[in-house]
Order: sequence, then C-alpha cells, then structure tokens
Amino acid sequence: MEPIIKIQNIVKSFGRDELKIDVLKGISLTINKGDFVALMGKSGAGKSTLFYQMSLLDRQTSGEVFIFDQPTDVLTEEDRVSFRLQHLGYIFQDYALVPELSAEENVMLPLMMLGYEEPEAQMIARRTLDKFGLEGKYTNRPNQLSGGQQQRVSIARAVAKGPEVLFADEPTANLDGASSDEVIDVLRALNSEGQTILMVTHEQDYAKYCNRVFWMEDGLITKE
Repeated sequence: MEPIIKIQNIVKSFGRDELKIDVLKGISLTINKGDFVALMGKSGAGKSTLFYQMSLLDRQTSGEVFIFDQPTDVLTEEDRVSFRLQHLGYIFQDYALVPELSAEENVMLPLMMLGYEEPEAQMIARRTLDKFGLEGKYTNRPNQLSGGQQQRVSIARAVAKGPEVLFADEPTANLDGASSDEVIDVLRALNSEGQTILMVTHEQDYAKYCNRVFWMEDGLITKE
C-alpha cells in the first residue's frame, strides 16, 4: 500500500486561555492510494474540522500533515493554494458553484487557473460533464439545474484536472434519496478507477461502500 496522506498528532483548538476549546485532540492516521475513506460521527465530533486540516483548507494548531511524504506545514499560504489547485479536488454539500457561470465554465475554471488554453479546457470540461450524465447541460447555470445535477457539476469540476485526492464534505447532505444515490454511484465509479477519496458523511448506508471507515467522537478517532 502506498501512503498518500499521513497525519500525526493533529490538534486543532479555537479560542484562547480559559476560552480555548480543543476540537481535535491528537489524531494520527494514514490514507493510502486508492482508499475510499469515510469519516463518521455525530454532529460536533470533529469530522469537518479534521477534513479541513487534512485537505489543507485550514492549519492545525499542532501536529503534522504529510501529503506524498512532503511536510505541508512549511508551505506558505500561496504555496498551499497552488498545491491544492494542482493536486487536490473538493466537493462541498452546498456545491460551491459560481452562480454566474455555466456548468462548463464552472468546470473550466480550475483548468484555466492551471494554465490550460480555453479550447482544451472546454474540451476537457465537456468530456467530464458527459461522463457524469450532463450532456446537453453545458450552458446551464446552477439555478437551471437540480440539486443532484449541481453536485455532479461540482464533482466534474473537482476531478477534471486529475487530482490525486478527492475530498468530499457531506456531498449528499442537501439532496433527496435518488440524487444522493446518484452522487454516491459517481464516487464509487471514480474510486473503482483508482481515485483516492476522503468523504465526511452521516449516512451509514453510504459508508458501507468505503473500504475504510473512521468513527469520531469528541475530537478523537474511536475506532476504524
């Protein structure tokens, strides 16, 4: 197994002095290439906070995060932005699409930021949207798409650039049952192709499709 993310003794605190709260209390774990990992636990257990540390969207209070055996703590904020853009993909429960842009423009955006020429970025965007059943929706803006379609655009945007790790934070939270199943099917298919995925979810029905499930309680991993 090839380790792709390794965290050691991660602590995340908010506030200071007597008002300080430790949300993460010294977590260590390793995610291997090709894993489909679920982070589970009750609301307030620390799942999304851990997600933000592992995905470099936030900085831990103490401890270390390694990605591809590289220590990430030494990266400047500019370097972290560049690293996320090049290597990591993100899916959020609110889709986080740019409302003024069409489906294909939303998918093209990170590709253009990486330096792709517009025709190539458009070709990749359309090919990726097609893969997720969004043929004919290229010019639709988010408000012209269903929730499930918006989340599939979000997934297309996340994977079009070929990230090594895909982070999904409650990707089905705002969807009905049928749309949720569609999104999970997309993630399962991506994982079957070798995509490494870390997913925060409350849904035990969806965690059963993951090869590893970490249960969190009160800022700690209580079992795998």
